[in-house]
Amino acid sequence: MPDIEHLSCTILQEEPKLSELVEGKYDAIIENKDNKYYIRSVKGENFEHSLDSVLNNGKTVKDAFANKQARGVISNLVGFLSMLLLLLGSILYKFYYQDKGGIARRIVVSKVGYIRYILSYPLSVFLVLFIPAWAITIISSSTLKLSENIKFPELTFMMFVLCFLGASYNFLVASFSRHEQNGGLFATMTVMMTSLLSGSFIEIAKGGWAEKISYLFPQRYIVDFAINLEKGNKLGFISMFVIVGVSILFIIIGGIINRKRMMNS
Repeated sequence: MPDIEHLSCTILQEEPKLSELVEGKYDAIIENKDNKYYIRSVKGENFEHSLDSVLNNGKTVKDAFANKQARGVISNLVGFLSMLLLLLGSILYKFYYQDKGGIARRIVVSKVGYIRYILSYPLSVFLVLFIPAWAITIISSSTLKLSENIKFPELTFMMFVLCFLGASYNFLVASFSRHEQNGGLFATMTVMMTSLLSGSFIEIAKGGWAEKISYLFPQRYIVDFAINLEKGNKLGFISMFVIVGVSILFIIIGGIINRKRMMNS
């Protein structure tokens, strides 16, 4: 007999929507056909394999799910926001492309230093991204009581890192792109690809090449930070500070590119 007494099961008359799986309302859809359980989930092959071993192979829940990183609502929300905020950052630089040709003239006329002027762009984008994202996560975690381990300072820090990454990366893309269409397309493609490969939406199976590739992208570390925050585990602040450092480097490189173009023009 499967070890179902340690699983929370709900019998439904209709199949739940995919959005309910993504939101974390259900972990998986289980169907029994010809005395065999068939499993569908958005939590990755690793989760499906573990659940299958419980239902079809007689393993206990404790053994099958030992050392598994279960994702909760907050980590799923952060995974979704990581792609959304990076994409929004690209859209918000539309005004920057429009101003590009007159940067040198505006600096001379306004008598504002180059560094202060150029930093106003990523700073503005950061604030537009951070304020609503922070409000959404804080309100969600406090009103819905999503996790007892959630602490506002750590949640705020996570949103800061994510929004700062979105503002700085898109500033770099906007700096080396001459036209908005090219920069927007490049940013969209890279954000979509890295979000999928990093496991922002679904859990990456452990031990394979996909897991190794996922650690090449900052979104993976931000989602892992959210998972550890939910579970009350030790938080990876070092990796988050590395992301902040890389984001600062993006802004510096973007500023250098803009200054050279301004001097040449």
